[in-house]
Amino acid sequence: IIQFSLPPWIIWTISLLIFWPGMMSHDSIVQWRQVMNNDIVDYQPALHTIFIWIITRIHSSPAIVAIAQIFILGLSSGWVLKNIYDWGVDIKLIWIASCIIALSPINIVMSITIWKDIPYTAIIVFITGLLFLVIPRGIKKTLLNSKFLILLGILFSIAALLRWNGVIIAFSCIMAIALFTRRLRSPIYLISTFLFIIIIFKGPIFKLLNIKTSQYIFYTLPLHHMGAFISNNVSFTDEEKSFLNNISPIKDNWQYDCHT
Repeated sequence: IIQFSLPPWIIWTISLLIFWPGMMSHDSIVQWRQVMNNDIVDYQPALHTIFIWIITRIHSSPAIVAIAQIFILGLSSGWVLKNIYDWGVDIKLIWIASCIIALSPINIVMSITIWKDIPYTAIIVFITGLLFLVIPRGIKKTLLNSKFLILLGILFSIAALLRWNGVIIAFSCIMAIALFTRRLRSPIYLISTFLFIIIIFKGPIFKLLNIKTSQYIFYTLPLHHMGAFISNNVSFTDEEKSFLNNISPIKDNWQYDCHT
């Protein structure tokens, strides 16, 4: 696993040294501010912000988060390639695949960008690797094994806590597993584990850590359209104007630009 992880680790570390201390977006900066102020809001997925907080106890720089991302993403890739190698695939093809993963321009850039998408991707790769084990080990030792299903359920819940669309991935896989096994036991194990962890995190853990839920999270998708309406002088009622002013003053048309 370490051997097949080495090409991504080496190339992406060189990329980090070039773009030190890593790259950040608007979302990253918002999360960074929350971490520095110890005031986490579940606007960007709070689990990822908690992950950043934990990692930055070592050193308060984006670079330490980027290093952690490089490690986990490279490890997940190496582990999946190891599973494929165990099927009897030519090791030369495995090394070619490892180098392609390492040299892919999008991977070079994204692995050092402080985004929830990166650990989310690593979790999806780990899920893929687990499901790959069904082929050599068989359904009985995997999809009908309680330990395997609990581990898979944990990974599904982490994916859902890192990105909202992780729920779709989880339930799509659970439906596929139900079809393959044709038994209720597997999906019940998966759904029970998934829901238990989601409820524990969203309830007691978030309450214990005083994590707030932003009211504006429900308006994220239509914000762009609202901005377009405001800048094109669409008429609003007084109630609607009051609502929009609470988000951002409409007297400056939100400084709206359809490109940004």
